[in-house]
Amino acid sequence: MKLPPGKYIKIQPQVVAPGIPSGLDDDFVYRFQAAIHAKVVDLFDKEIIKAIQQYCLENGYTDLVLIDEEFIRAAIEHEIQRRESYATSAPIRRNDENP
Repeated sequence: MKLPPGKYIKIQPQVVAPGIPSGLDDDFVYRFQAAIHAKVVDLFDKEIIKAIQQYCLENGYTDLVLIDEEFIRAAIEHEIQRRESYATSAPIRRNDENP
């Protein structure tokens, strides 16, 4: 018995950005990209810290202090508060007055 010729229907390819499911809003895509970026930056920072620690170990340094973002923020906030308290406690003078 001879089979009839096969019939097929050509399906057009779907246009979808690679790696991003269709139907997602721009906010989700932005948050997803930001999360990946944050992970990469975090891994990069950890690798830098490892390299610094390894260098110190190889060269005989026994004390190591790494200043991070939180330390810098706290120092700036402390300095702002110190200056504000000094400004409120200092007497106000004109420029031509002698202290």
